[in-house]
Amino acid sequence: MKLLNELLEKQIDNLNYNRNHLVESISEANENSSNYEKKIQEINYQIASTDKRIDYLMEQLLCDLKIKSKRNNHGTIN
Repeated sequence: MKLLNELLEKQIDNLNYNRNHLVESISEANENSSNYEKKIQEINYQIASTDKRIDYLMEQLLCDLKIKSKRNNHGTIN
């Protein structure tokens, strides 16, 4: 009976160790998830900033093309 109790106690210890390891793994996964979410937010911000810069440069290009078109059509800027 004593041997059986010792065996059960070892199994319980092993299960508790495994449980604690799983809890740690979950905590690490949650932390990694949080870090990934922050990184995704940073990337989305960079994409939005790049989009704004592209829009600005496209507007500048369009204005330049209109000016060049007016020069070509009229010889001077109107």
